[in-house]
Parts: sequence; C-alpha cells; structure tokens
Amino acid sequence: MKPLVGLSVKELERTVEELGFEKYRGRQLAKWIYKKFTDFEDMTDLPKVLRKKLKENFFLSSLKLIDEKVSVDGTRKFLFELM
Repeated sequence: MKPLVGLSVKELERTVEELGFEKYRGRQLAKWIYKKFTDFEDMTDLPKVLRKKLKENFFLSSLKLIDEKVSVDGTRKFLFELM
C-alpha cells in the first residue's frame, strides 16, 4: 500500500486515472485529503468503487495528539497516534 498524503493534485489525478476513473476525481480526492481529512468511507462524492480501490491500495496518514506533558523546566513531550 502507498500513502496518498503528500501527493500533489496532478499526482492524485494521475493516480485515479490509473485506477480507471475520471481525472477530476483526483481533485475531489485532494479536497478530502487536504481540507477535510477523513476516512475513505466519508468521501461520499466519490463513487463507492473508487473508495474501495483507494482503501485497498492506499492509506491516509496523519498525526493525532493523544497526550502532552510539560516538565518543570518547560520541556514538552508529545504522544501522537498515527492514523
């Protein structure tokens, strides 16, 4: 599986075309990834077949802040969950 986050709009357009879908679907995908970040199933303006192919071949990664600790000297430690 390959990551989608980090791909440009042009790369996303090319990716969806390689999966057999229209180029404009890449722009829709970019909107979801970079503006609304979510799960593939929430991308309801994309066809179910495309969402299924994306889920099978790609992943969306992001950091989710789980915890933050601040020591007496001001040092900060963060615990992130990869999504």
